[in-house]
Amino acid sequence: MTMRSFFCLELDQAAKDHLADVVETLKQTDARVRWVRPELVHITMKFLGDIDPNQIMDYQSLAQTVAKARPSFRLKLDKLGVFPNFDKPRVVWAGTSNVPTPLTELHSSLDQALVEFGFRREKYYTPHATLGRVKESDRNLLSNLAKQIQTTSIRPITFKVDGITLMSSVLGSDGPSYTPAFHVPLK
Repeated sequence: MTMRSFFCLELDQAAKDHLADVVETLKQTDARVRWVRPELVHITMKFLGDIDPNQIMDYQSLAQTVAKARPSFRLKLDKLGVFPNFDKPRVVWAGTSNVPTPLTELHSSLDQALVEFGFRREKYYTPHATLGRVKESDRNLLSNLAKQIQTTSIRPITFKVDGITLMSSVLGSDGPSYTPAFHVPLK
């Protein structure tokens, strides 16, 4: 049996509440989007996919080694975007216009450490909190959604990043549910 999992940064409640308000504004379009429940919003550091639950302690040891060398820091979410682009939006996200060096270094260290578990290094990392997954195919509705995202201003929200979490993910008919496997503090 395997466990679907990812490393992430958890947002504080104020940041989750603020992003929930942003999503309410974005919901004004008629485009079909599966919006992420506010309590599940996070910043993904590395998606692992299916891992062996018997290796959780090994992953925790790796995360502790990475985390103890990195200081806590503040992260400001201040912009909205989409993947892959505004012509064909598939993922709606909130992110930062200025990625802090401690976040870049934390991601790079974690990414490099996971090579020993057989994971490939990521070529690009765009820190973001997924707000929704676009299910729409109608071009006019997609265009309206893109315009709504581009014209919605996000009041900057800053929160403290004080650790990394390995999250277990179970996919269900009403969306995913997440359970923390462990959380390790930054130094």
